[in-house]
Amino acid sequence: MPCILAIFDFGQCDPKRCSGRKLCRLGFIRQQKIGQRFPGILLTPTATSTLSPADAKTILSKGLAVVDCSWNQLDKTAFHRAK
Repeated sequence: MPCILAIFDFGQCDPKRCSGRKLCRLGFIRQQKIGQRFPGILLTPTATSTLSPADAKTILSKGLAVVDCSWNQLDKTAFHRAK
């Protein structure tokens, strides 16, 4: 079943080599503006919990978003701005 897929791009990588931006260009995911609200589940590299089968219903109905940022700049990334 299809679901909403989105990305919060913090612009910390090379735009020509960024797989997240390429997925946006190809229409597989949509780009969320930093600070824009997303109703589904948000995946971040600093998350303290993991996805489980119980999350499937929420993902299918409200979507799944990821944060695209550089591993070298995790401490400088304002994850709270991706909502």
